[in-house]
Amino acid sequence: PGESLARMELYLFLATLLQHFRFSPPPGVSEEELDVTPQVGFSLSPPAHKLCAVPRYVREEVERLRN
Repeated sequence: PGESLARMELYLFLATLLQHFRFSPPPGVSEEELDVTPQVGFSLSPPAHKLCAVPRYVREEVERLRN
């Protein structure tokens, strides 16, 4: 019973992150250098990567758009 609620909340959490942030590789790493080939194991999963979360909108820009 709680699993469906948890899935919905996880979806909303991820959607909010994607709406408010732009994710990019850290400085000095290009997108082409990221290897997203799944690792074989009990399940297929991509390797871990470090990412930078850059805000999509700066507060001043949001205030300017509101006025």
